[in-house]
This record gives sequence, structure tokens and C-alpha cells, in this order.
Amino acid sequence: MFHFGRSLPILLVRHSWALALFLLAPFAALAQAPTITGFSPGTGPVGTVVTVTGTNLTSTTSVRFGELPAVFSVTSATQLTVTVPRFASNQKFRVTTPAGSALSVTAFSVTHSSASNLYPQVTTAFPLLSAGFYSTPAIADLDGDGKLDLLIGNNDGIIFHYEQNAINSQAFTQVSDLSFNDIAVGFNSKPTITDIDGDGLLDLLIGEYDGNINRYEQSAVNSLVFNLITTAFAGINVGIDSAPTVTDLDGDGLLDLIVGEDDGNLNRYEQTAANLATFTVVAGSFTGIDVGFSSAPTFTDFDADGLLDLLIGADDGNLYHYEQTAVNGTTFTLVTATFYNINVGNRSAPIVTDIDGDGLIDLVVGQFNGGLLRYEQADPPTALALSNNTLPENVPANTVVGTFSTTDLTPADVFTYTLVAGTGSTDNLSFTTTNVGGVGSLRIKASPNFEVKSSYSVRVRTTDATGLFFEQSFIVTITDVPPPVITNISPTQGGVGSSVTITGTSLYGTTPVTFTGTTTNTVTVGYTVNAAGTQITGIIVPTGAQTGTIRVTTPEGTVTSTQTFTVCRPVAITKNITVQLSPSGTASITAAMVNNNSTANCGFAAGGGLSVSPSTFTCANLGANTVTLTVTDASGATKTAPATVTITASPTATLTSLNPNPATPGATVTAAGTNLSGATALTVNGASATINSLTASGFTFVVPGGATASGNVVLTLPCNQNLSLPFSVTQSAQPPTITSFTPISGPVGTSVTMTGTNLGGTSLITFTGASGNTVTTGYTVNAAGTQITGIIVPNGAQTGTISVMTAAGSVTSTQTFTVCRPVAIAKNITVQLSANGTASITASAVNNGSTANCGFAAGGGLSVSPSTFTCANLGNNAVTLTVTDGAGATSTAPATVNVTTPPAATLTSLSPSSGSVGQTITASGTNLSGATGLTVNGAAATISNLTATSFTFVVPSGASSTGNVVVTLPCSQTQSIAFSVCRPQAIAQNASVELGADGTATVTPAAVNNGSTANCGFAAGGGLSVSPSTFTCANLGNNAVTLTVTDAAGNTSTAPATVTVTIPTTVATTTWNGTVSTDWTDCRNWGFGKVPDATTSAVIPVV
Repeated sequence: MFHFGRSLPILLVRHSWALALFLLAPFAALAQAPTITGFSPGTGPVGTVVTVTGTNLTSTTSVRFGELPAVFSVTSATQLTVTVPRFASNQKFRVTTPAGSALSVTAFSVTHSSASNLYPQVTTAFPLLSAGFYSTPAIADLDGDGKLDLLIGNNDGIIFHYEQNAINSQAFTQVSDLSFNDIAVGFNSKPTITDIDGDGLLDLLIGEYDGNINRYEQSAVNSLVFNLITTAFAGINVGIDSAPTVTDLDGDGLLDLIVGEDDGNLNRYEQTAANLATFTVVAGSFTGIDVGFSSAPTFTDFDADGLLDLLIGADDGNLYHYEQTAVNGTTFTLVTATFYNINVGNRSAPIVTDIDGDGLIDLVVGQFNGGLLRYEQADPPTALALSNNTLPENVPANTVVGTFSTTDLTPADVFTYTLVAGTGSTDNLSFTTTNVGGVGSLRIKASPNFEVKSSYSVRVRTTDATGLFFEQSFIVTITDVPPPVITNISPTQGGVGSSVTITGTSLYGTTPVTFTGTTTNTVTVGYTVNAAGTQITGIIVPTGAQTGTIRVTTPEGTVTSTQTFTVCRPVAITKNITVQLSPSGTASITAAMVNNNSTANCGFAAGGGLSVSPSTFTCANLGANTVTLTVTDASGATKTAPATVTITASPTATLTSLNPNPATPGATVTAAGTNLSGATALTVNGASATINSLTASGFTFVVPGGATASGNVVLTLPCNQNLSLPFSVTQSAQPPTITSFTPISGPVGTSVTMTGTNLGGTSLITFTGASGNTVTTGYTVNAAGTQITGIIVPNGAQTGTISVMTAAGSVTSTQTFTVCRPVAIAKNITVQLSANGTASITASAVNNGSTANCGFAAGGGLSVSPSTFTCANLGNNAVTLTVTDGAGATSTAPATVNVTTPPAATLTSLSPSSGSVGQTITASGTNLSGATGLTVNGAAATISNLTATSFTFVVPSGASSTGNVVVTLPCSQTQSIAFSVCRPQAIAQNASVELGADGTATVTPAAVNNGSTANCGFAAGGGLSVSPSTFTCANLGNNAVTLTVTDAAGNTSTAPATVTVTIPTTVATTTWNGTVSTDWTDCRNWGFGKVPDATTSAVIPVV
């Protein structure tokens, strides 16, 4: 029994492989490799649970369909179950345990919901993301939660990680803003996912710009942590832009690694043995395939024919489609260079999956601009049904037989229906299909006759939006119809033109419908028979219809109703009448006045059923007028008859007296007469007057001021009647008086109203003043001579009394009218702009004792314009002072405002005086509050937390290492101060190390440092690190490492270097440590990484 430990006895074996193998034999006997004896079922869709039988299955670590790891569950040592992965194609599967692996003899045959090569676009922004540029997707369920994980590489060499929101959801959410597992491979990362070594841990292979392939492996089953295994997987380098994908081309159970490259070719590498991470190039593969530039391959079986389909993305944005020429063959032929006419612009990078679990392949394509486009395989219709296939004979032409319904995996699909030749299409010419509003129908062209043809055969095609179709034959059966029967008529009465509905049975093919009558009593068109033949609607009563029964004739016979239909025919009878206009010149009539015993055999309509038009008359209608009497019965039928209405003039009016007569202006006069109530206008000795208290026998009026001394009172009545009586006006000999006026103050142009007596005939109004102080026009004196309105204050008016002159004399007011005249007086001033480059002034600043004799307006009555100034106004500026008084009068005066520069600003310090990109710096100084712009060592920056004495800013990424912080202030001021941006620089050199006795070697940062610098000082501890720094025999040869320089501010810089790992030239003795496995030939199990050979002794610890 072997035990491992440092203090145990040692067995030294020199150059004896036989003994070594003998000693290790017990380890190999511990486990036996698995076998596969069968599986069931052998075919099915993705997601099928397959039962695998065999031996030694207990410790199964992975089951892989071709290149795709699958979810499995071990039932016993002889049985396990496995779920077919969602993007599997026809492939053998491999079961792996720690003791070995087994490959199924035959492939599992994957069936698809659709074999279509049509891929309509689902979305242009899947999943609402942008991964920078050159997006390259890969999909798997990394953590075993049933939700897909989407990894996207890009031109920055990082990996974005998104996860499905729910199982089969079409929405994805970004897991982290950081690169997945902090992966950064330089440029143009292109991921693919598989399980290379069958250990149940997923392998993430990432192509990159330098042509290498980086391998990362899952740290544990379902873990999201992936560890870097190597940056040069299998020593593969294809030059520029490696784009890996994995499949099993030839069905031998060994993985094929197919790598695209910048030149547009494909490179094939095959696993040297099952579950090994070593691959060898297979020369002569994919000859003749060249897509120009940037080939990005993926494999699937689109049409489930067992032949792999190769889809290649390219720089031109197309997808190139090749298909395997034979099952498990390694040659492919071009199907099309423009798969489904998909073009994503540039740098197409496809993968296939089934995102929503509907069994249809989803094609997800990366592109130059970083987005992803999703296309989904179109599914053809799978069944077609007709809602009805039976028609009674005699239905009208174009009757709908039934509507179509299509079975399809896409419920929102749109279908069109057409008649097509083929089996069952014998009678296609007798039918048509219609497609209206997404509903398809089958219609018969002509009315069918059971006795002539009782069944028809048609063939119909349903076609979906992508052009895929399904065909089905239908038999349409015609049923025999008995003679017609009438069970009811509704309504049972109505006028000509009214609509009647007949119900019954076997009414198909009705023509005609006949009413009682001798001529024009039949209806042949316009009505509708329902599909069941039980009702006819829209039968219009013809003009020759008479009261009686109704007959219906069909091809099967004639039937007469048992009910009687009454044809409503009202009769209008009129008489002529004479109507006199009222004194107001109007008259109206009712229908009853011209009705002369009209009749309605179906009864009068509600409300009496009589109306007359026109029914109102004026003076314009004097004489004979034709009117129309309309009779409406209960059914709505109408009849009209004319009548003559003779209109006579209103009764004659008289104007008999005026009292008093004569009268003075303003006096009230009473007029008497007869039939005066329609009076419309009045003039008194040529002047208009208002009619008051109007009745049939009289009215009153006030003598207007404009009436002449002698003339007539003229009254206007309807129908051009005019009445008049002589009338005299005597003028008052009393002089005018002024009792008041309002307002008592105001500027020139103010309107003044004056009250008093005897003001009629006012000819002159004089304000206090020397000239331009009189008013002779524009005002109005009321009829009573008691008020003058509209007196406008003249330009020459001064504060004082107002005089009025009439023919009877003059009068001067006892009140004083104040004429408002404000005076603006201004002075010149000087103002300094504030620190932010602005200044403002108030009106009081330039006022120099302005006055307002009617008081200043509310708020002070002073304003100045302009009142604000900027750097553009430095020097003298003209402003205007405006004074407004309480009456609204204004006065202005000019002034000069001298604007001077703001107080000088200073920039005195920065804290700290040097810093890193992204660091916040505080600047101090004076008069800084007006700062408008900032640059830091040549790069623009944003000012924050600005006060008069300080502000802060964040060091921008574009700032140079040395330079000045320059702040821009108003009026072309600038202030600057020196500043340094911390930027360490890593400079590396290559190094070599030898493995030690423990099988490892370590490289120090100093060994690869080649004069790195840090202008702000190195971080504590020296600031240098290198990764990776430890190596084993697995790393023999050149290994890429990264030197990292960290400065005192925490900034970092990296540089690549190569560390060459070697075994010492001479190793006399190597010691077994068994730290990795029981594999004798694994160098990691031996000291110095040296496997014993003819020149090296082996030391094996034993008990």
C-alpha cells in the first residue's frame, strides 16, 4: 500500500520501469473505464431525456453530445439519464469518469420543430445591449440554474456577461459592469464554450487578435469562477484574429477545433485522444473555403438531415452557408454566400441556440457596432381546418362555406389561403377564397342545386408570412332543401319603401317576393337571405303593393303568408285660408287650420301626425302663399297636399295727438293713436328719438337736443306704414350752469365729463391757459342738456377752472382741474462689474430730484433702461430715466452709466498639487465665483463646488503629465497654476527560470522589470508585481506574464513579458510526489518536473 509523506522510508529504483509500473499497479486497479451498451430513445427533439445503459457509470463526471456538455443524473452503476442539450445536432455522445470514457456506437438523432432555412429577424437590439465593437457571442448555462448565460467578446479583449431573466425568457440582464472573471486578452476576444477534458468543468476558449487561443476552466461544477489555464492553448496560432468553435466533424468522438482567422480561411485541429487537451492540425481541411476576411464559424444541423451545416460570419457582414457532403464527412459545399439575405453591416459572428425553448433554432449574430441581432427559424403550418363544410342548396352566390384556421408554432403568424391544384382539387373552379382582416374564408361562386350536384372537392393551401405552406383537401356537401315555409311577417303594416322581414324555413334562393297587387308589386333584389335559410331581411315594400298576403318563391316552390300585410297609405286633404298680419307685422298658422279631414289607414303618428310648412309670415308675404300639409301615419308613411294662405296687411294705425306740443329739449311728450304696438322707429323734427312705454294706443318720448324748432314727429310701422303729426320745439332761454366735472385731474388727452343744466347747444369749452386751451368739437351733450361727455384735455391746458359757452351765456366752474405734468431729472453714475461679470442699477441711482405734480405712480413711478450690464458694456453707456405719475403721465431724461471691470481674480494653490486621472483636486484663490471654463494640462475639465475662494475638479483622462491648470473668468481674464498628473510606466524584459526539486519555479517582479518609472513615486513596498509568478512542468517553454507598476497614488501600468521555463540540464534523481494523479508519465507528479528515463533515477516514498 502506498502512502505519501516526507518522513517515510524511500525506495530508490534506478532505470527500472518494470518495477515502477508494478508498484503503481494497485492505483490502476482501483477503477475501471465505463462502457455504453445502449440508450433509449434514439431520436427526439432537444430536451429529450435519454436513458443510457452500460457499466462503471457511478463516477460519471460528464456526458457530452459532440462538443456540447449535457445535464445528466446517475441512477446506478449501470444506468444514467441525460438531457439532450438545447443546441445539439445528430452526434454520438461520450460518457467520462475518472477511470476513462466511452463513446456511443451510434449517434442520437435530433428532430427539429422546423426544417426551414428561413430566418426572419426577431430583434435588432438583443438583448438591448451594446458591447463596444466586434461583438462575438457564446451561450451556455454556466451555473446550472436552467437560465442561459450569454458571454460577449469585443474589440477591447474583455467578456461581457448577461443572464436570462427566466428560463426560456427572451430578456437578458447584465450581471456585472466588469469583464467576466476580469478576463482581458488584448484585443478582439471571441469566446466559445465546451468541456475539453470530460471532467464536468466547462472550458472557455477565447480567440484573440494575436491569433492565440486562451483556455479558462470552471473552478467547480456550476461555478461562475473560471481560472486561466493557458494563453496559448495547444500551441495554436492562426496569425491574426483567431475565432474558435468546437464540433465533432467525423463522428469519431474526438473533438474538432475549427478556428477562423483574419484571412477568411478555416483551420482544423483534432483532439489527439479522448478528453485530452492536446490537438493536432489536420492538413487539407476546408480547402477552397475563403470568406474574404474575419471568418467566424459555427456548426449546427438546420434541416435535421444528419448533415452538419457550417455557418461562417465574415467582415462583409454576410453569413456564408456550407453543408457537409456526407454524414461524418469532412468536406463541405457552399449552399449560399448570403444566408437568408442576412447582412449585419460588418464583422458578422453567428451562434445557434434555442433561446425561448420553442424547438425553433435561434440565430444570434454579433456585428461591428457591438450589438446583437436575433433571427428565429421560421416554422411551417402543420394543419389546416375548415369551420364548416356543409351548405344547403339554393344559398346565394358567394355564400361563405366556412372560415379557415391554421395550426402553427407561431401563434401570431399571419396566413393567406389559396386554391391550388393537386389531389382533391376537382371542383376548385367553383369556389374562391378571401382573406380579409386576417380571416380566410371559402366561398361558393354560384348558388348550388342539390339535384344537380350534391358534393364538391377542393384543395386549399395556407401560407405563412415567411412563405412556408401546408395543403389540405376538403369535401363540401350540399344538402337538399324542402319547399319554403313562412311563419311570420314583421312588421305587419308599413308604407311603400318600408323594410319587411320574413321568417320561416327553406327560404334559400328566394326570388321573387310578391306583395298583393296588380303591377310593380314584386321585389327581386335588395333583400338578404341568412345562411340558415330561415329569414329574409331588407324586403322593401314596392310602389304597387296593396294590402294583402305576401308570397315567397324559391327553386323548391312558392308559399303564401297566412298573415296580411297592410300597406299604409295616408291621404292629405287641405283647404285655403286667409290670415291678417298682427300690428307687429307677423302671423303664424297651424296644420289644423289648413287640414280638411285628411285620413291615415294605419293611424296617425304620435302627436297628431299633421305638419304644415311654411307656418310663419311677415309683410314680405302679403298676398297668396303656397303651403304644404304633411300627413304622417303610425308606420312612418307620409302624404302631402298643397294649400293657399292669403296674407292681408296689419290693421291700419293712426297717430292722433302729441302732448305737450310745443315742448323744450329734454321734455317728455305723450303720443296717442290706434294700432301702434308694432312701431319700430321715431324721429322728432329730424332728430332720432327713443320710443318708450309702447302700447296699441300710445307711447312716450323725450324731445332730443338735436330737434329743430319746427317739423314733424314721424312714426315708422311694419309693412312700410309711416304716421306723422306736426310738432314744435322751443329752446330754453336759461344760461348754463356747471355743478361738477370728473375727473378733477389728468394729463393732456384725458377725457372729462361735466354735469350741470341748460348745457344744450354748448359751442365752446375753455380750460385755463394762454393758447391751445379750448375745445369746440368731439364732445356730446345729452338730450336733457344736463351732461357733456368726451371733453378731451387740450395741449395748452393749464391747472385752473373750466368755462362753458352756449347761446344763452357762459359759465365758469368753481372747481379747479389739475393738469398732470411730471418732470424727469437724471444724473450720471459709475458702477463696477461683479466677479461673475455682471452689474445692475436701479432708477433711484440715476434720479436727481424728479417731480410729479399729480403724485408718483404706485411703486415709486421711476424706471431706468437698460438696467443690467456685462463685459460687453465696459465704458460709458446711455440709459433713460422714466418718471410716471399717478395719472399715467410720463417724462424721460437721459443719463450716462460708466461700467468698470470686475475685481481681479487670483488662483493661489491646488490641493494636492499633483494627482491621478479621476482624482478630485481643490483649487483656492480670490474672486473666482465667475469662473466659466477650466483646462487641466491641456484637457477640458468641469468646475464643481464653485465659490468666490475655491472650486473642485476631477483630473480628466486626456490631461498631459505636466502643464497648468487654467481657469477662464469674465471679461477675458485667465489665471493658471502648475499641475502634474501621476502616470506610472511599466517597462518589462524577458526572463528564464528552472524548475526546482519540488517541480515548481518562481519569477520575481525585479527579474522582469526593465527600468519602470513612477513620476509620483512608487507605492509602498516597491510598487512592482508580476503575474503569473509560479510555474510547473505544464508551463515548460515560453509563458506570457504581466508586469504591473503601482504608484503612490494607486495608479497602475502594465507591460507584457515572456518567462521561459526549463528543466535543469542534468537531473540525476527525481522524486515521486503524486500531487496530481496516479499517472506515472505526468511530469507534475515528479521532482524538477522530470519523468524518470534511462538517465534519471526515480525515488518513490514507501512505508
